[in-house]
Amino acid sequence: MTKTRIRFLKCDPTKANSPMSKVCTFHSHPTNAAAAADIPSAGDVFQFLNFRHLRTITAGATRLWVWDKTKATLGTVKKLGDWAEANMLTEVRRLEKAFPCAWHDPYMKLALKQLGLDWPKSREDWEAHWEEMLRNVLRIKVRVYSREGALRPHWPCRRFGSVHQRRCRSRERLCRD
Repeated sequence: MTKTRIRFLKCDPTKANSPMSKVCTFHSHPTNAAAAADIPSAGDVFQFLNFRHLRTITAGATRLWVWDKTKATLGTVKKLGDWAEANMLTEVRRLEKAFPCAWHDPYMKLALKQLGLDWPKSREDWEAHWEEMLRNVLRIKVRVYSREGALRPHWPCRRFGSVHQRRCRSRERLCRD
């Protein structure tokens, strides 16, 4: 990656309004909000699918995640575009009446629901399942790394369906599945 292929823009602690016209984008979540810093928001997911960048990198408090669009993801992108073309104006008007200053997040969650991603009601449910949901439902290539020490991928655990960190030196999993 070179400077001309990635765009960085310092943003608000609660939102990132950066142009999504580069091949790769990067943003960080506020690390002082540790509970929410290590999970993607509806805006993160929606913007990744809606805009033309092919890779996005997000730094949380203890994790760094990389998403890539693949040929499989392009079907999801097309579905989102088709739904938005047919419904965006109607839905935004409806949501503006209900949430005059805060319609963006409900709109993005509604659009993602049309793609099959039913946003969990609790943060804990989202935190436990977001990686597999993005992979399986939206067909996004997801890689997650620990920011503590060397970069170590997080691997899905077949037995518990959660994510555990792989130890770098020993190459053995923390969860013995």
